Amino acid sequence: MEDEYFGRKAGTKARGTSMRAFLPLIGFIVIGILGVFAYILSDPLNVMLSERLANYPYDQMDMMQLFVGVVIFFVGLLFLGMLYAMFAPKPPKTVNERELEKEKMAKQRELLAKKRRKRAIQKKMAQDAKARRGEK
Repeated sequence: MEDEYFGRKAGTKARGTSMRAFLPLIGFIVIGILGVFAYILSDPLNVMLSERLANYPYDQMDMMQLFVGVVIFFVGLLFLGMLYAMFAPKPPKTVNERELEKEKMAKQRELLAKKRRKRAIQKKMAQDAKARRGEK
């Protein structure tokens, strides 16, 4: 089933190493870089906020720097997640006319078989009702 998801038939091997295999590793590296980026920017942004906000809690400067760093990290994570969602490699759709035609024919055969079964049941019920009434 996993092979079908990637657009390959079962039993065929991939041609070379694809970029898709390294995406989790690249994601962890990007998260690490984003954490470092948030840590570096948290101090200047914390100082700027303390200068601009009148009711800034000066007694909890370290806690506010941590909070600002976490906010920067999550905003960056959301932004990078949005970029990844826009440009992520998507698996190719492997649908062809022959498969669609086979599915269509199978559905038609299934509907015909269902109608035949229904008619046979109705016919049998009619015969049973005649037999109960004593008719032939």
